[in-house]
Amino acid sequence: MAYIYIHDIDLHLRGCDSLKTKRSELSSVKAKLEKTFGAAVSEVGFQDLRQRSKLVVVIVGSAVDELQRRSDAIKRCLESGPTEVATHRRSFVSLEDIQW
Repeated sequence: MAYIYIHDIDLHLRGCDSLKTKRSELSSVKAKLEKTFGAAVSEVGFQDLRQRSKLVVVIVGSAVDELQRRSDAIKRCLESGPTEVATHRRSFVSLEDIQW
């Protein structure tokens, strides 16, 4: 069975005074999530604002408890970095839950 965790995250990027700085900061955050947690990451909102970003982070696996640990670790990672998590929502579904 495959399970999916979807994170919908609004970030405040402290200290970003330009879109170029924001892109650099987000690149680092995205690379860390992808490398450390095997996550797929996409910026889906606030692309035109220099200190805000909306990310969708997705992790997939076959063991619910392992996905829960990775999901919790993703949240801790974002909260401990240079970004401030404004809102964070998670949704958990199994592959069976998805209507094809």
